[in-house]
Formats: sequence, C-alpha cells, structure tokens
Amino acid sequence: MEKDIVVAKFGSEVVCGDDGVEQEIIAGYVSGLIDRKRDNGLIVVSSGAIKAGEARLRKNHFEVDKYDDVTLAQLGCTTVMHAWESEFERHKVMAGGLLTTHHEIEDRQEGSMLQKTLRKALDKDVVSIINENDALSEEELMAYAEAADNDGLATLIAIKSGASELNIYTTQGGIYDDSGVLIEEINRHNYYEIESMLASRQGQKSSTSTRGGGRGGVIKKIQAAKKASMAGIAVSIMKPTENMVGENITRVIW
Repeated sequence: MEKDIVVAKFGSEVVCGDDGVEQEIIAGYVSGLIDRKRDNGLIVVSSGAIKAGEARLRKNHFEVDKYDDVTLAQLGCTTVMHAWESEFERHKVMAGGLLTTHHEIEDRQEGSMLQKTLRKALDKDVVSIINENDALSEEELMAYAEAADNDGLATLIAIKSGASELNIYTTQGGIYDDSGVLIEEINRHNYYEIESMLASRQGQKSSTSTRGGGRGGVIKKIQAAKKASMAGIAVSIMKPTENMVGENITRVIW
C-alpha cells in the first residue's frame, strides 16, 4: 500500500532570522516532521536563500546593498539546503536538495522528469528539499518581493507529486479577518469575500516596502492554496508547533 505524500512548505520568515538560517529552529521542525514521515512520504519546500545570502555577506563584512536578489539567492541557496539535510541526517533519514523553476515544472517533458525524480526519492525513503532556483527565476524573485515566496511552487510540487496534503507554515499561522479573528476555513462560499478583504487591506498599506516586505503576499498565498485544494489536496495554512501538527490553522477546502 502506497504511503500518502505530505508536502511541507516553509517561508523565509520561519527558516531565517536576522543572522540567517536558524539551525536550532529547523532542528525542531525536522524532529516534528520525522513523526509525520513514519506514515507518509515527505517533501519539504523551503524558502530562505535570499535571506541566507544577506546574512552570509554581513557575516563576512560585505555591503549587502551592493548585491541584487539573483546573487543573494546564489550565495544563500546551499546554506538553506545543508541546514535541512544535516538535521534529517541526525535522525538517520537521508535528504537531498532539488532546485527547480516554474518553467521546468510546467514544461511537459521536464515536468515529467521532475515527477520521476520525486517518485524515485520517495521510493527510496529520501526526503526531497526543494527550492525555487531563484537565481534563474524572475517569477520567484518577484514573488519574494511580495512575501509569497514559494507558495506557488509548493502547490505545483504537491500537484505533480500526487500529494494528499499541503501544509504551509508561517509565523502567524492562518488567515485573519480585519478584526484579528482567525478564519478557520476558506471555501468556495467565502473565498472571494476574503480575497476582496485582503486586497482592500493591502491597498491601505504603503506602496513602499523593504525587500520581501509584503506586497500582496497573503492574497497570493490563498490563491495558491485554492489551486491545490481544487486539485483534491488537503491544504492548511498554520503556525508550526513542536509536533508540526500546527496551530492557528486556516484550512482551504474547495
């Protein structure tokens, strides 16, 4: 009997702090994910390359502002991958990095090869650690600027891999209304009202922001979640907990 496949997506803010990759925090995530992995195949989609690149430059006393996002992603990519791989290895689980772009996933031939690669890893009980190849993907760099880094990628990976579950982990957890109340479920009956609310809220914010400062990110997140749910995948947006079951959960059901 085939195991169900769980895709766990981690945004930059839950992977990196001001000093770069938070190794101890990732260690906690992996400890919780290992319990889930006993009964499921596991794929991790992780952001954080650009922030890790920034931290690497600061640590070596370089001026970050002299580097563009493409170069920052290149500098930080392997740092993020190694952080995840080393923590899984502590639990005697092999994990390997895989960089891709939306083009490669959506291309008929290359997308098929990606599916085969993911399936081979799952069959060998290897956890794939996937990140958008930011250095080659203008689409993902734009998404990062809107604080929606890798949400679309996680959805595409979940669909391509035949996942039954997509968990999107964020610092705040799920989606909140204008009164600060958690929206426990987004469905076909309330989706467009919530999307409109989020668009209105976003329009009230300043048009200026720092890199990755959050222009439209929540809207893109629920759009990606909707697409995954429409494909029959159980989607939850939540705050990570020790056992990675999560809290402050918004479920997207279509």
